[in-house]
Amino acid sequence: MIEFVLLFALGFLAAALVALIIAPIIQRRVVTLTERRMRASVPLSAAEIRAEKDMARAAYAAENARDLGRPQAQPR
Repeated sequence: MIEFVLLFALGFLAAALVALIIAPIIQRRVVTLTERRMRASVPLSAAEIRAEKDMARAAYAAENARDLGRPQAQPR
């Protein structure tokens, strides 16, 4: 019985040691990937911000121009 408990404890401690060794490596990789994703999603300059706003305005204007060109349904 005591042998089983000691083997269980040894296995648990070995797994905990492996996890403590691997955890910083995984955490560093996660941080690196998250930083890359954040940098890619944030505009770098004022010109890029202006370009995004202009693109949104153009898309809105094009959508409204299409809507104005369609005949409206007549209510009965």
